[in-house]
Amino acid sequence: MPFAFVLFVGSFLSLPSTQEKVVYGADDRVEYFDATSSIQDLTRRSIVALMTSNTVGTASGDEYSGPSASETLQDAFSLCDGEAFLTQPTAAFCSGTLIGPDLVLTAGHCVTSVSQCCSTRLVFDFFYESDGQLRTITDESVYSCIDYVSVLTSTIDYAIVKLDRNVEGDRSPVEVVSQAVAVDENVVLDMIGFPSGLPAKILAQFSISDNRESEMDFFVGEPDTFGGNSGSGVFDSDSKVVGILVRGARDYSYSSADSCYTVHDCATVGGAECGGESMTYAFHAAEMLQSMECSSDGDCEDSKTCSDGYCWNLERCGQSDDFEFQDIRMVVSETTDSTVSGRVEVLVNDQWGTICDDSVNDNVVDVLCRQLGYAGGNEFHNDAGTGPIWMDGLSCDGSEDSIAECDHTDWGVHDCSHAEDVAVTCSFSGNTDDSFQIRLAESETTSEGNIAGRVEVQWFGVWGTVCDDMFTFETADVICRELGYSEAAEDGYYTAGGGDGEIWLDSLSCEGSESSVVDCDHDQWGSNNCYHNEDVGVICSISGTSGGSLRLSDVTVDSGSVRGRVEIRHFGAWGTICDDDFTFENANVLCKQLGYDEATDDGFYAAGGGSGQILLDQVSCDGTERYISDCQHNEWGDHNCVHTEDVGVICSYSGDPDSVRLRLISSGSADSGTVAGRVEVQRAGVWGTICDDNFGMNEAQVVCRELGYADAIDSYTAGMGTNTNLIWLDQVSCDGSESSISECQHDSWGTSDCDHGEDVGVICVEASTSSISDVRLVPVRNGGDGSGRVEVQINGVWGTICNNDFTANDADTVCRTVGYPAGSIGKGYFTAGGGDESSPIWFDSIDCSSSDAELSDCDVVVGSSCTHDDDVGVNCVTGGASQLGILSVVAILLISLWF
Repeated sequence: MPFAFVLFVGSFLSLPSTQEKVVYGADDRVEYFDATSSIQDLTRRSIVALMTSNTVGTASGDEYSGPSASETLQDAFSLCDGEAFLTQPTAAFCSGTLIGPDLVLTAGHCVTSVSQCCSTRLVFDFFYESDGQLRTITDESVYSCIDYVSVLTSTIDYAIVKLDRNVEGDRSPVEVVSQAVAVDENVVLDMIGFPSGLPAKILAQFSISDNRESEMDFFVGEPDTFGGNSGSGVFDSDSKVVGILVRGARDYSYSSADSCYTVHDCATVGGAECGGESMTYAFHAAEMLQSMECSSDGDCEDSKTCSDGYCWNLERCGQSDDFEFQDIRMVVSETTDSTVSGRVEVLVNDQWGTICDDSVNDNVVDVLCRQLGYAGGNEFHNDAGTGPIWMDGLSCDGSEDSIAECDHTDWGVHDCSHAEDVAVTCSFSGNTDDSFQIRLAESETTSEGNIAGRVEVQWFGVWGTVCDDMFTFETADVICRELGYSEAAEDGYYTAGGGDGEIWLDSLSCEGSESSVVDCDHDQWGSNNCYHNEDVGVICSISGTSGGSLRLSDVTVDSGSVRGRVEIRHFGAWGTICDDDFTFENANVLCKQLGYDEATDDGFYAAGGGSGQILLDQVSCDGTERYISDCQHNEWGDHNCVHTEDVGVICSYSGDPDSVRLRLISSGSADSGTVAGRVEVQRAGVWGTICDDNFGMNEAQVVCRELGYADAIDSYTAGMGTNTNLIWLDQVSCDGSESSISECQHDSWGTSDCDHGEDVGVICVEASTSSISDVRLVPVRNGGDGSGRVEVQINGVWGTICNNDFTANDADTVCRTVGYPAGSIGKGYFTAGGGDESSPIWFDSIDCSSSDAELSDCDVVVGSSCTHDDDVGVNCVTGGASQLGILSVVAILLISLWF
């Protein structure tokens, strides 16, 4: 029996996760009216768009206006001005090809459940007949799905849809290539589908890069396809179906400069996902149809009927017991300090849909909010969604744990429009500063010694998962660093599945430089087209962290000692250590790991006051261990303690307890005349780092000046601080006038919510005489013209020069620089002091020769060994009467000596 296949394109099954489409070089999509006559015939007779019943709507007379009234491409995808097809409607979610009088071939991920089949319409004639003129869609154009068969694996993806009747009018099925023959990589192919849901577009004469002849599961090429092309037929030169488009690269890239999206062009933008578009070999579907052939009902299973030569279940759409409530979510639209608002959606038979507001009251809202994980509900309003309207006439008494326990009409039976979709406002109890958190669920150590687990995020008090759509290594790396690990492992992410509740984030895309996943591009919170089998997991490297990062919190510094509560990080979470059976040896190991010499005689105490997990209990060290985790202890997290038993240690050090020093762990010059590196601060004898929270230009300028540099260019997240270092400072806030970072506002020393992945770095401008833009003398001690403290301007900032090794040659050169012709008077220089404490000391010393015309010709030493008490001043000869007076004095002295 002859047959043909219909292809549908929508959300793509990827290898292993769902991906979307992309443009390779110039956008080759062509309108129906610009195609060849043979392609036009094929499009008109055999190509269908997969749409929801709500999108198609109802006919007025025998015409359907729903598809043409759909959201425009620009509105649907937030595209930038200048992109193609911006004002065209986006009605289709997949594409298909007619392969029999009542059979359509599409992608397997386009039809995944009976309920989805029953709410799907297969629509011919969705194309532009001429520029700006859509073809009229009539009753003869629209068909329903009444049954389907599909295969959906990591490599093969197709579905065959049974229509509610044979096609009418000028329609004709397309032949499917039924032989398992590899596509010739030297030939060109055609494709017709509905990219991003648009009216039909033709991709003609594209080539194949890999026919996978040894596997014969799918082949790879570079057609310019998009989400909505899923299921598109791939045709050879005889217009036979050789393949079905099923997956590819992402569609659009976000332009932060324009706050909108542009088509992702692999030829210019690139990306790891630009590996071509995958097309399942169509012969697999032909083999499926062959296995379904029948001549009578007796050839079919009990539930199926022999219809037009194949076994189908023709009663599936009328079987109400197919419906199963699976999940609930909120598509968040607004948050305040105490509430979260958004449209409520329910998952029934693997398809998300909405709830009609008919009969909804406070009891219903309260049940919805509690099931979503919030404290309760305040009110409801409307927020239009898409997909099926699953529930209507909803009535709860308020005691139910699930909305599915409330009375309602049959699933999918309603008299509503999406304008009546229910959104609720729920109460959020908690600290809004902690509204976002991240964790690894069901984590385990891999055979390579890394840590793997499902990513879960908390948003306004409710934990949920992250979908793997568009996920990349860069995104995994950001998550791993935010969790406290050094980086993502080489195989940094995978499809973990197994979560429940909200799927908070979808289409998450990080560049890799972000400090938190919330800084990355993503869809609206709670908005997704995913299921929990797409929950993403990450694999993080824990190399170098086996000892456990340590920090002291609530630090007190006394002469010769520092004390504080010990906190330890394990698998991304900070926690405390219980003081049960704690010993001096334990304290000694901790103090040495923290960077101190040893514990004092009274080296530990019950500090209390911690939060989070109590990670270690029954610790027992012999004193020789390098890390506290090397000592004997209960299993991580196994304890019988409360936080009043959190242990603290008292460690000894030598030095001034108020002495603070800075250093830059250089990463080299960022550019000529600059130096960049991680900032480290020493207090109580121990070096530690500064967290980048709220760190900006004011703070960077204070650090650079304190280090002796001219100015700051920028700050950045340097990371890479050693695991044994403290994070000494967090939430640093300077006004820019301070002479030391220790004078700025900050959290208590040693208290932070950071890890070393957030260690701050700065880029400083090195001071040099060539960067001097001006020199001046500032009068001191009632000095007159030509006398004063030497100040130089570099990069717009005035500063001073230290008197170290200052000579008469140096003074003469300064005087010539500021315009005095005869150099200095007498010794020519003195210790002036008095420079502005907020200004830098640009040079530790200068070295000028008698031949140097200006200060910019001299050699300098840049350092920070001086204070403003050491600022140098000079006395210059001013010329005129003053010069004559000096010469007279010299003459009298010479005469006296002569006689």
